[in-house]
This record gives sequence, structure tokens and C-alpha cells, in this order.
Amino acid sequence: MPLLAAKNKLIKDLEIALTEMKNAGAKDGANPNAAIKQYASAAANAIQSYMESASVLGTSTVPPRIAPSPLFGAGTHSGGPFPYSSGKVSFSSNSKLKLDIEAAEINAKTAGTADGASPDSIIGGLSKDLASGIHSFATTAIVSIQVLIPPGLPVMGFMMLTSPSPVPPPLPSFGVGTLGNGTGKLS
Repeated sequence: MPLLAAKNKLIKDLEIALTEMKNAGAKDGANPNAAIKQYASAAANAIQSYMESASVLGTSTVPPRIAPSPLFGAGTHSGGPFPYSSGKVSFSSNSKLKLDIEAAEINAKTAGTADGASPDSIIGGLSKDLASGIHSFATTAIVSIQVLIPPGLPVMGFMMLTSPSPVPPPLPSFGVGTLGNGTGKLS
């Protein structure tokens, strides 16, 4: 599913994790480190779930493939989409995410110092700010895709026999299978 469709679930999951941390910290004799550890685990699970919900949109580049026998000419594979693919997501930098999280925490701290501040309202605002930062970060992902082009895929045009003599008419051709590479983005 597109990341934007999963954003509201991420906001809710982070809001639950923060509320649980608040409730754990409000108990007499609360251990702040235990509450933070619980929050970190829940937040990491929420972020992982969000990132794994992404749709990968890719553009595949399939190199021309020479037929295995010198008796045949060359052709270019055509067709698709290619269902046999694997991809890798990476990021060039997370510096903006760090700034977004820092800003969200500062906004929550500032809101908490106001007279009559509502902890539930602060948690809701912080959850939305964190989710927005994570969403912005996720959409900067670089996706590398490797696509397996299955054997038997039609080749554009026809292959010509170069021998025997006389040369017979062109034959329809099929590929022997190959790998293609591509890049994409998360949506």
C-alpha cells in the first residue's frame, strides 16, 4: 500500500506507545529507563510495520541478450512486468529525520510547560510530528531492484539464421533468460 495510506496507522501506533510510556512513568516508583525501553521497542515495531507496508514502484532496465548459438543474430527482450524481482531500500542520509525528531520533542516540551497543558493533547501532537518526520524520511528511500527475466520471453523482431545456405526465412525468437537491474522509489 502507499506510505500515505499507512501514515494514520503509524500515528496511532506511536500515540499508543507514548501513552503507555506516560502511564508507566506516572506510577509510584516508576523506572524511567524501563518505560523508555518499552517505548523504544513499541516505536521501532511501529516504524518497521510502516516501512514494510510500502509499495515499491520500479523501472527495470533489461540489457539486450545475445542468443547462445553463433548461428543466430542478437535481439532485445521485450515484455513485462517481471514478477521475479528483489529489491533493497537504502537512504543517503538521516540528518533531516534527526532534526524532525528533535523538533517534535522540543515542541512537546514547550507545550508541556504551558499552564493547563493536557498530557493527552501533547502526546497526540508529538505522535503526529514524529510520524510526519518518519514519513518524510521514508519517501527519500533509494530502492535498487534486480529483476529475473524468465526464459521464453519473446524477443522484439525476429532472429535470422546465418547458416546454412541458402538462409531460411526469419524465425520468431524467444529469450534464454537474464537478469535486469533497475531503481525505484517508495510511494
